[in-house]
Amino acid sequence: MEHLLLILSRVTFQTSAILFALCLTYIISSLFIFFLNIFIKRIKSLARRSIFDILYRYMFKEIQGKDIQYRRLQREVLIDAFLTIISLITGEKQKHMKRAVAGLGLIDVIKKGLVSIFSSKRMRSCYMLGLLRSKRTVDNLTLVLFDSNSRVASSAIIALGEIGEIHTVQSIMRFFRVSSYAHAWLIAAILPFFGEQIYKEIKPYFKLDLLPRNKLLLLIKVAASLKLAGSLKELINVYTESGNLDVKINALIAIGKVNDLSALKTVLDALSDEVWQIRAVACNIVGEMTIKGAVFKLIPMLTDRNWFIRKNAAGALGKLGKIGIHSLLACLDTDDRYARDMIVQTLEESGVVEQAVTDIMSGDSEKKGEASEIIWALINKGYKELLGNYSDSCEFIHTMISDSGKA
Repeated sequence: MEHLLLILSRVTFQTSAILFALCLTYIISSLFIFFLNIFIKRIKSLARRSIFDILYRYMFKEIQGKDIQYRRLQREVLIDAFLTIISLITGEKQKHMKRAVAGLGLIDVIKKGLVSIFSSKRMRSCYMLGLLRSKRTVDNLTLVLFDSNSRVASSAIIALGEIGEIHTVQSIMRFFRVSSYAHAWLIAAILPFFGEQIYKEIKPYFKLDLLPRNKLLLLIKVAASLKLAGSLKELINVYTESGNLDVKINALIAIGKVNDLSALKTVLDALSDEVWQIRAVACNIVGEMTIKGAVFKLIPMLTDRNWFIRKNAAGALGKLGKIGIHSLLACLDTDDRYARDMIVQTLEESGVVEQAVTDIMSGDSEKKGEASEIIWALINKGYKELLGNYSDSCEFIHTMISDSGKA
């Protein structure tokens, strides 16, 4: 028994000694690696600082590009330094540095990163090429659109948008059709960067059965931002043929933004649509397009059963200048209290009341007459409290309110 205990004691001691040695080795190794990393970072920091000094001298043309090559600088650190400086400066100095990157053959080094096995390196290469706006690498970037890593694909989309080479839009749109919604949204965000000429590339995609609804909505918003008369045919077709309310509303908004005479019939017809959301949007568009001929259609909508339509119709009339304002004043005679309140709210929010208060003190008899008409109309309809807010700054208002009480 004593012999067995002795053996167990010896084994326990040896095991403890081995474990202690392993722990000590681990601690020493960790400390060594930690201090080694600090040492390496310090060396890299010093090297980067040295390279920054060299590049700043190059930027201010104190040394030539051959001097940079002669120093045989580490290319990865050199690329980082170049891109850091490029991101901080603008104008001719930035162009000078970008030419240096190409002249030193560094773009080819960056381009190789697009096929790296590491996704982080592929992303970094996309970012660098986008920052440099390297047009000769766009074909490589379009291939990266279909990368298995979604973040790499996103980086490629952004880079292509930064470069803005029009012939890449065709490849981007092919990817748009099969991409996730997140990537489609990102593509829709960068497409306007390419300018008006992209429309011929996105035009074939305005088909109701070609794209999912959410992607078609994104494309409609791109067309709305372009405001091209040439897009009206496709937008009107989408508006009239689609059975989806979101698509119809966004197509109608895009039609209004084009603000072309050929869109008038579609917009005016929408004012009498059976769907109240369409009518409400159409009112806003009439106001934005300042279609003064639509006054006769907007007036009945001031008494529409839907609150949004009354509000939007009043707002649209307020944007149509004198004819719209006089129409609103004439409609104050309506028995519908909600409609009157909406008219008065519109007159106040659009600055008509405030302008009338200013003009009534004017020496211009025409302006004074129009202002007096507006203020008396409000007083007679019982909006004295509203005008009372201006009575302290305008004695005329105070007098008019007092005179109406005597009458």
